[in-house]
Amino acid sequence: MGWLFMRDLGRFNRFKDFLDDEFTFSRDDVALKVIRSAMVGSTWYAAVEKRQYGAEPFVFAAVCLTKVRRRDPDGCRFGYKDMDETCGPVEAKCPAGILNLLSPTTYEYAIAWRARCRAYQASRKAGAARLAHGQTVTFEQPMTFIDGVEEKTFSVLIRRGRKMRPCVRFVRSDGRVCQIRHYRHRAFRIEGKATDAQAQDGI
Repeated sequence: MGWLFMRDLGRFNRFKDFLDDEFTFSRDDVALKVIRSAMVGSTWYAAVEKRQYGAEPFVFAAVCLTKVRRRDPDGCRFGYKDMDETCGPVEAKCPAGILNLLSPTTYEYAIAWRARCRAYQASRKAGAARLAHGQTVTFEQPMTFIDGVEEKTFSVLIRRGRKMRPCVRFVRSDGRVCQIRHYRHRAFRIEGKATDAQAQDGI
């Protein structure tokens, strides 16, 4: 389905509340109910229970992209694009609490999407591990820097930033120190042992 834009969100002031209501309804042939939902950035994820006459209740994952346009000639500023897990959405950061509510499925795209979401959640846990000075980390996906160098293995450099707080930096194989934004959200493995020496400004 394409994007649907509207002038406002009706009686709601948040996309989450609007979409929770939008995907909860009952008709003669089918009823949907949002059991649990969450906004991750601008993407709405939800576990939705589907009840249909003559069939067992089934819980599937719904995904909606959301967008707010600052200016629009028609005044339609609020938009969303909905899909379900069988479409194999590119967005795959669904919280584990929602994934755990889903019914078993045989849809290939849905199975692959759930696996990507699980992998993302696992990578967040791995990224949350506290890095220590002197360790070596290897990211699952290599990164290309503005100077054209592609690298995925780095040495960990801990410096003291403002108010003496630890500041994590990474050293490339050519010795250049770099900052990797949102490194905790990237899948990586830790190799090597930490050293007791404190990082020096000249490193």
